[in-house]
Amino acid sequence: MDGPNISSVSEQIVSSVLYCPHELLTGFFSASNCDLAVFVHDMERRLTYLSDSARAVCDLNFENWHRKKIELAFTVHPWNQVYRDSLDRDLRPGEIQALKCEIQGDSGRMIQLEVHRQIIVSNSELVGVVGIMRPLTNLGQLLSRTASLLSSSMDGKTILARWQSLNENEREIVEHVVAGEMNKTIAKKLQVAERTVEARRSKVMKKLGLRNVPDLVRFHLLVRQWEEACQSNWAT
Repeated sequence: MDGPNISSVSEQIVSSVLYCPHELLTGFFSASNCDLAVFVHDMERRLTYLSDSARAVCDLNFENWHRKKIELAFTVHPWNQVYRDSLDRDLRPGEIQALKCEIQGDSGRMIQLEVHRQIIVSNSELVGVVGIMRPLTNLGQLLSRTASLLSSSMDGKTILARWQSLNENEREIVEHVVAGEMNKTIAKKLQVAERTVEARRSKVMKKLGLRNVPDLVRFHLLVRQWEEACQSNWAT
């Protein structure tokens, strides 16, 4: 569940990143659904943006939490101390940090979340953090939700088989695309022609049987969930 790649932005759009990130990364944020929520906070950890899906994902209403510190929702779970101790200033540009926390939603429900965060940098100054959160789930819950998350019904075996059908270059493309990067940026990072990126993206979508970037983001999320669930199941 990688975060959108906006680790370095110009000073002119810092405000937009903090308060309206969906306007800068429309392809990524259109993937918001009942399974994940996007948030942005400043360096004081005051929420500046919370996607509409947060109501379903973590029982939080942005109107209630705008400019409030996210830690106010934390319970006494030990995960939360680790989260508090994970200083935002320790994050490096481009690094994606994975954490867990437990919060008390607006209705009083206790919800355990997985959070992936990335720092926002402007002119070498740290200005905030953007991240994605999703409820922690078990294998049974994942089985019941899989079909509803994609436009076509796929079980875990099918999802993993399709993912494994991609070669290394194609998987690399997926990782960049779900991070919200444009073809031009991907081409520069991979040191290939932009046409090559376009061709690989097209081939990926055909192999996976997907139609658009939001579907790809959801598919990538399901791959990660199934891999984690299988590993956990194997360990037990």
